[in-house]
Amino acid sequence: LGHLGRKHAALAAALAASNAVRVKVVADVVARLGDFRRASETGVAIASGGARTSGFRFALDGVDFTVWPGESVVVLGPSGAGKSTLAALLAGVAQPTEGTVCRKPASAVAARTVPAGLVTQNPEDCFSSPVVLEEMGVVLENLERDPGEIDRAVAGMLAETGLTGHAQSHPGQLSGGQKQLLAIASVLIAEPPLLVLDEPLTLLDVPARAEVEK
Repeated sequence: LGHLGRKHAALAAALAASNAVRVKVVADVVARLGDFRRASETGVAIASGGARTSGFRFALDGVDFTVWPGESVVVLGPSGAGKSTLAALLAGVAQPTEGTVCRKPASAVAARTVPAGLVTQNPEDCFSSPVVLEEMGVVLENLERDPGEIDRAVAGMLAETGLTGHAQSHPGQLSGGQKQLLAIASVLIAEPPLLVLDEPLTLLDVPARAEVEK
């Protein structure tokens, strides 16, 4: 933790002491935990590759760890340590140059869900529909869910996030906090077994952060 400075070290120590989460640090030192083979059956694992590719500066190098079902993991590290790259790998939106990322097996796909959901720092990066209502349900449409099921799920998520009154609004008309709520809801609605949050509060002011945290 010394590589991260006092602020990150104190935060990591507090989180670890709470027993609520298991802390992993991405910096000069990477925790090497878990059994890769077992994780391939139940959770998600990252294993570094064998042969090295020369001439490259890796964003992540020698990372081996496992996240188990039901676990909440906080990744701490300075800017440029590779946190966003790790998030992209975990969510499956990027592929490793070497090594392997093993997620929950094909049974998750058979259950008509997504293997992982990613919420990025900028929620607008995630939006693809012109209306909040459609944006929230697009992932279920892509999963070919029944229209009635989609309507019920969207209505429930709109109520839970307090966005019912904005159902017919363009995502660009929402406040910063509401945009982030929409981004999170659009991922949670598919009930992914793995949820990856890449600093979702970074671009928000204090009131907006409080809104999302609530």
